[in-house]
Amino acid sequence: FSLRFTNFHLINLTKRGGPGTARNKGMIVATGDWILFLDSDDLLTIHCLSTLARVINESPSLQVIGFNWERISEPGEFQSSPRVGRRDGEMLGDRDYTVQQYLSHRMDGSVIFNAVQRTLVDTHAIRFRGGIHEDVDFAFKLYFHAIELTFWNQALYKKRTHARSIINSVSDAHVNGYFNAWRSIKNYVLENEVDAGKQYRQLQAYTYGSFGVVATRVREIFRHCKSDLEIFSLLNLVYANAKKLEDSTTFLKTFPEIRTTTYARITKLFMNQMESGKSASEITQDLKASGDEIEAK
Repeated sequence: FSLRFTNFHLINLTKRGGPGTARNKGMIVATGDWILFLDSDDLLTIHCLSTLARVINESPSLQVIGFNWERISEPGEFQSSPRVGRRDGEMLGDRDYTVQQYLSHRMDGSVIFNAVQRTLVDTHAIRFRGGIHEDVDFAFKLYFHAIELTFWNQALYKKRTHARSIINSVSDAHVNGYFNAWRSIKNYVLENEVDAGKQYRQLQAYTYGSFGVVATRVREIFRHCKSDLEIFSLLNLVYANAKKLEDSTTFLKTFPEIRTTTYARITKLFMNQMESGKSASEITQDLKASGDEIEAK
């Protein structure tokens, strides 16, 4: 493409630093008013750019446009989950409501399903962290600062899933990366929300969302890992990160208030098992036998 079209630029990085490093470099080199992020094995639909241009021209004050996506279906293509498309579209609109929903862990943290006004990221120096799950806190910062957001309920992105995708893999780096992103979000709220009332409500939502962070990491481990040894090693890492969240948010102490939620039940079960004094094998087997919630898709 860079040889055929003058507006395509190929950038060679001297060191591997994950998607965030490449995206940060791309944002520096890009000259357009709006930014899209496209993973190397995915596609934009044929109408993506023309549709976004029309939306932007009709509402020039927009700063973030969320949109839907569809799966690239090919013979033998890996599918970890039957779910397709965004289910948080109705949460994109009012800035304060969007921030609350994101902190409650109810929204998609993938930045690839958003078009972003360049001025927004430059004004607030929004950049990606290194490592994995770097877009989780990046997306939050976009929503935090955007005054006008909207959702265009049309598939403009075509996503390919394979066994080695970040979303279909679990490792120490995946677990630590997600928790690092979540802790980064809390620090960002503390440093940037100047309205005391809003900050209080945001930290309450963050505490609620922490159950979702722990529960979904546990689910991902059981969904993608086979050996009990690997499962327990990763569960132990989730437990260590969860204890750090507990030290900073006392989120586990709020369990009686939200004990009816699925994520709260999974988190409480998980923490009780990890603190039970049982062997690694017993904990793993007990969690496997605890019901469908942990292995839900």
